[in-house]
Amino acid sequence: MWECNYGSEPVDLKLLVLRFMKKIWIPVLAAVLGVLLVGGPYFLKHVTFGPAKEYEAVTDFYMDYAVQPDGTEYTYFNQTTWTQLITDDVFTDGILGYLKEQGIEVGKDALRESLYATMLSDTRIVTTTVTTNDPQLTMQINAALILAMQDFGENQKEIAAVRILQQPEEASLVIADVRTFRACMLGLVIFVFIALLSMFCYFILDDSIYVPITFERRYHIPMAGTMEDPQMPELLKVLTGGREIEQIPVDTTISPEELAKKQEVVLLVKAGAHNGKQIEQMLSLCVKCDVKVIAAILTDADQKLVKAYELPKRVFSR
Repeated sequence: MWECNYGSEPVDLKLLVLRFMKKIWIPVLAAVLGVLLVGGPYFLKHVTFGPAKEYEAVTDFYMDYAVQPDGTEYTYFNQTTWTQLITDDVFTDGILGYLKEQGIEVGKDALRESLYATMLSDTRIVTTTVTTNDPQLTMQINAALILAMQDFGENQKEIAAVRILQQPEEASLVIADVRTFRACMLGLVIFVFIALLSMFCYFILDDSIYVPITFERRYHIPMAGTMEDPQMPELLKVLTGGREIEQIPVDTTISPEELAKKQEVVLLVKAGAHNGKQIEQMLSLCVKCDVKVIAAILTDADQKLVKAYELPKRVFSR
């Protein structure tokens, strides 16, 4: 009598690998789609249709702070102070004034967006950065900034002198932080992971029969082989004892009365048809009708898959 327990059925790793190899195009396609659908839009946004090129001029100023009556230097100016000061009117008005003398018109808001100041390490060294989309305008603003910085130092009692440590001769192109390769790799990994996870779940949940041994292990009924196997008729003859027994497809519709007349049958199981429930229903009906299932035959089987699965056995048998 047949029995089936999916919960105790071991995973056939060999069959799983062989089926995966036949579907290897799926993760490959997923990888290509991941690169195109994630890396492509990123490239279009940040490169093809990305922002205009930017040019910057970086200048380092050294601040000689004045000495207080108690003999210590003024320390009122920190990084936050300089970041704020550089965009205040005390600087922007002076820069705009020097630019106007050269006949250069720049809006105050646009000027503020182009200015930045910070302290990288030493509190005496102030680093300013001017950034615009025009290298010539960048250098013009930077020149005006240097003059405005000198004026600021002269007007502040806390600052004894302002010296230039380093100033650029020309504006440099800002290298955009474009990570197209990382975006492509991220898309590839995500899509391949989803594809592999989906394939694994599909393979595990698939109740189809692909090779004869799976049917025998699951239902404990001998299978004569595949319909295309030249050795199948001989093996079927052995299993049936040479008797002519009617072959019935598991997906056929047959009444219990009609099935009961047959007493013995050979089941035809279509390979890869997701027909696990149909096989169970047919076997259950055979039990109820007191019909003995002598053997089964696998039809429409993938012969390459079957031969690959049985290859070690075939080599050994030679």
